[in-house]
Amino acid sequence: MKSILKDTNNSEKLLNMVSDTLILMDKDGVCVDMAVHNVDLWFMNEERLLGKNLLNLLPPVTYSEFYPEFKKVLLRRTKSVRNYELMLRDDTYFFKCIMQPYGDLVLCQYRDITESSANWSWKEETGNYMRYRKPHSSVGGCLTRPPANSVMPDIRASCARRMSKPFHWMHT
Repeated sequence: MKSILKDTNNSEKLLNMVSDTLILMDKDGVCVDMAVHNVDLWFMNEERLLGKNLLNLLPPVTYSEFYPEFKKVLLRRTKSVRNYELMLRDDTYFFKCIMQPYGDLVLCQYRDITESSANWSWKEETGNYMRYRKPHSSVGGCLTRPPANSVMPDIRASCARRMSKPFHWMHT
């Protein structure tokens, strides 16, 4: 069987299709080379980042999480895989950064996960609401009293109304 993925003639095409953005940084955090793939963000381009100290460009909160991992990769010659939050202008971005030693440099694989992070946040919020709402939306669900500090006063009022009238399966 012919191995298409291992054929060196296909390497560049495959790299462009599936690769993260690659950033090569020296020991001081200066971007010495980069290859932008699969990302269309205003701040992620060679003109803006090449030759610049990327550590100095990071917001303080991101820097405080990123720098210790960067140093760990340099000093211990180990790999780091972490997710970071990046607040730029009025927007918040989330990215996964896989850092590993590359000679005396650090190779960073940048993967934008902003959209998937927003989806997880929405699912988590919706899930929390549904875990609370579900028992109260079923028939007889109002037989359990909602917590006094509930953020769902409409559900408490609905339950109180139901409890004050005789229960009937058609009653809403």
